[in-house]
Amino acid sequence: MNKQISFQKVENFYHMSFLGLNHKHIKTIKEIELNQDRSIHIIKDLSTGNNYYQITLLKKFGSEHESNEFATSINKISKHSSHPSLLRIIDFNLGNNDTLFPSIYTEYMPNGILSDFLNQTPPYDFTGTKKFIILLGISIGMRYYYFNYINHGKLEPNKIFLDDHFYPHILNYEITPNVSDEKNYLR
Repeated sequence: MNKQISFQKVENFYHMSFLGLNHKHIKTIKEIELNQDRSIHIIKDLSTGNNYYQITLLKKFGSEHESNEFATSINKISKHSSHPSLLRIIDFNLGNNDTLFPSIYTEYMPNGILSDFLNQTPPYDFTGTKKFIILLGISIGMRYYYFNYINHGKLEPNKIFLDDHFYPHILNYEITPNVSDEKNYLR
């Protein structure tokens, strides 16, 4: 699939679009993670009815140079997000100086995050085969990282999202603020 990428300056923030997510028609459904570095929300595009994850960096960039490096890193890592074991990037914005923090938008996985799934009672039809699919998918994704020289960082259950067939999709980047080397923005 050949992705069309466009840059737009919209209401004082730069926005990069792969699918043209309309940010004026977005409603937050649920917050699923909040820590000192980032928040993850489930959002709904009211114009299409589709759900997505919004991963927001809770620190702003110190300069336009840092914003540009971050955008370049997102562009590079998005080329790898078409792998079936990786969580696909749909859209992102760089925020602005007043109100918005930088955010990445990814595809939505209806069975949530593996860490939440491990902490609850599994559905009655959660068989050994489905467990094997999860383990195999994680292994295939990490193999892809290794052979493509992508530094994933720390693999944790809260970075693995499960689709409707319990196939895992790895959040293939850790958003890191205040880093001057572009290779370290997404790891």
